[in-house]
Amino acid sequence: MPPFLPIGLSNFPSLRLSNTVYVDKTKLICGLAAENQRLFLVRPRRFGKSLLLSTFESLFQDGLKYFAGLEAEKIWNDQTYQVVRIDFSPLKIYRSYSDFQTQLESRIRSAFARAGFDYRPESGILFFDALESWLLSLKNASLVLLVDEYDAPLTAHIDDSDVFSTIKQLLAQFYGIIKSADQAFRFVFITGITKFQGTSIFSEFNNLQDLTLQKDYGALLGYTDSEIKRFFPEYLEASMKTLGLTEHELMELMRKHYDGYCFEETCTQHVFTPWSVLSFFKTPSRGFKPYWYDSAGQPAVLLKFLTHHALSHPEYYDSPKIASYRSLAATQNYENIDETTLLVQTGYLTLKHFENDVFTLGYPNKEVATAMAQLYCDELLRNASESRLKLARLPKILANGTLEEIVALFNTAFEAVNYQDYPVTSEHACRAFLHVLLLGAAMVTTAEFSNAHGRSDLEVEAGDRHWIFELKFATGASAAQRQLDDALEQIRSRRYGAGHLSERRIMRAALVFDGRARRFTHCAELREESPRSL
Repeated sequence: MPPFLPIGLSNFPSLRLSNTVYVDKTKLICGLAAENQRLFLVRPRRFGKSLLLSTFESLFQDGLKYFAGLEAEKIWNDQTYQVVRIDFSPLKIYRSYSDFQTQLESRIRSAFARAGFDYRPESGILFFDALESWLLSLKNASLVLLVDEYDAPLTAHIDDSDVFSTIKQLLAQFYGIIKSADQAFRFVFITGITKFQGTSIFSEFNNLQDLTLQKDYGALLGYTDSEIKRFFPEYLEASMKTLGLTEHELMELMRKHYDGYCFEETCTQHVFTPWSVLSFFKTPSRGFKPYWYDSAGQPAVLLKFLTHHALSHPEYYDSPKIASYRSLAATQNYENIDETTLLVQTGYLTLKHFENDVFTLGYPNKEVATAMAQLYCDELLRNASESRLKLARLPKILANGTLEEIVALFNTAFEAVNYQDYPVTSEHACRAFLHVLLLGAAMVTTAEFSNAHGRSDLEVEAGDRHWIFELKFATGASAAQRQLDDALEQIRSRRYGAGHLSERRIMRAALVFDGRARRFTHCAELREESPRSL
């Protein structure tokens, strides 16, 4: 029987005692733990931050008790320590300032009590004063502090500046105390998904080392190609058998859907999403589903930000994206948080290339590209439940329907969009809207597909068909007719679809969106002798 998959397991000792796969990162972990350091790491959700902290906890607290057969067994020779581990992720809901303060103090008090901290409210001493006094009484380098999801209380309230400020002040007080008693700590490791200024982590911890973009730790979380082949051979074999694929074919599909994340500044290392890989291996018969997005790919910090910023506009979906090294490495102010940085930190964009102090960014894989389109689609059709139901028919109509039926369904979607918020005023906007709607309907869609002669606007697979759409934007019926003729000629002259490797039947069509009518008014398939008006 193969070892169990570590789905949902973030406790290192339990994992090691239960015949469960552990992807051995302990050589890197021991390298970090060997020195008296204060470390910080940002990674998206579901990448194993909690398991990483549990591994540190076990190493410092129990030594090599649970590390038999792992790299750590060969290199670790330190003593054991008292370990304080705090998870701030539950601190997201509260009724008042005093309620949050009570919850925060209770969580901190409970964590430090395991190391000997005994707070007595009746003493009249303020909680944080008592904690600071106790820490200062400890022997030097006698305590290890591990903080998981340090920013969870902040990101849960990113849409409310007053609440955000309140939480930030209390957290700053805690981290200020940790810094003032720095000599008590043998090792400190803090994780989160964002980097906010004003929490005292970065202002007070002047010796805090940020690992987020460092090359040596690009694969500290996430699975590499070689790790998947080394640690999951039985599951690779079972998946190959279930899907009728060779190992090469299976790995190529897994890379397409779940690989592509790059977290380091040279942009040379990439990793798979652990949650998606494990979920796929559990039931390969389901195919390549969007497991990360469905489970935790919609962090509140992004969803709330989406409703208040230009990020929600469809043209942004496939527009070129860049960011300076400084913007990604720096901490962010709440008031002017950069949406591109936020997308990188939450896992919707990743690093693709670095040159002249500038990163080129992109979607890491198909799972994330489709997830992002679904977010946009949900925003566009937020108040159009009836149109959503009609759009559920889109894959079937594209696979079996006529061009007129397809365009009528496209128009249903465009008519449901709030035109004041999302006006379609150009060919680029029209293509972006349609691309997002198709991806939001879980269609296999490509924008601006290139051949030797040019680039088609949109291509989409449905059933045994492969549709190639050339889009034009016009103002008025006469202009629309001319644009339709131009689009058909463009399909002919640039030979869209010629030599295409798809085994599906190639369907080539021109569509014209009339800006005045706010809908597609003309369409034609290339094979037909005369175009039709709608």
